[in-house]
Amino acid sequence: MTTVNEVVDFWKSQADAGLGVDNDGLFGYQCADLPCYTTNHFFGVQLWGNAIDLLAAAENAGLKVEYDAVGVNPKKGDLFVMSVVGHNFGHTGIVIEDSDGYTIKTIEQNINPYQSLDSKLTVGGAAMYNERDFSGIIGWIRPPYTDATPTQTTTQATTTNEENGGANMFTFYHVTNDNSFPNGAIFIANFLTNTIYPAADPDELVYLNERVKETTGRDIPMKEYETGAPIIRVMGATGMKKVDRNW
Repeated sequence: MTTVNEVVDFWKSQADAGLGVDNDGLFGYQCADLPCYTTNHFFGVQLWGNAIDLLAAAENAGLKVEYDAVGVNPKKGDLFVMSVVGHNFGHTGIVIEDSDGYTIKTIEQNINPYQSLDSKLTVGGAAMYNERDFSGIIGWIRPPYTDATPTQTTTQATTTNEENGGANMFTFYHVTNDNSFPNGAIFIANFLTNTIYPAADPDELVYLNERVKETTGRDIPMKEYETGAPIIRVMGATGMKKVDRNW
């Protein structure tokens, strides 16, 4: 019987003390050790793989998983998973406050900017506080806390998006290395119509981004993935329809 505060307070104590957890005894304090320790130690559920694999691992283990979509935001205690440009391992951590739909306050391991890449890969880094936007966020795991409340849409964020022309109603997905997708394909997810389609040409991306930025002051987020699997997951989670443009 574990509450949200028990888990979040544990990780705050680690971050405050400059400590971390090596869940599997390999390569020090890696980012994936944080959620794996959380589910194993507090709930008796073992997860496997790199950070990028944890959503699938959690689903297979019977844990609740939610995928990033407009108006659905991670809550305190959720374990987020994101893609990272430049490598295939992904990244993960724990959310320590309910997200407002724009930023996510977290505690994460192995994010010390002063460590070398070699050091991060071999010994990792202790738990640290962080704040990030939704760039690269794929989804999050909701452990079975005894005091958990259902994830709710954020009315303020959703209303604002509708009023200002849809700041978060579009996302660009760039697939860089998947033979089942066109080489370097960029897809436009339109959450207003709940459709997704490949960009006809670079000018289409520029034009759409300019229109959105004129009304919101913000660029449409670009999420980059090695494979198209995260896009398929988003489509499955949201019921998004594919518009056929020869893909």
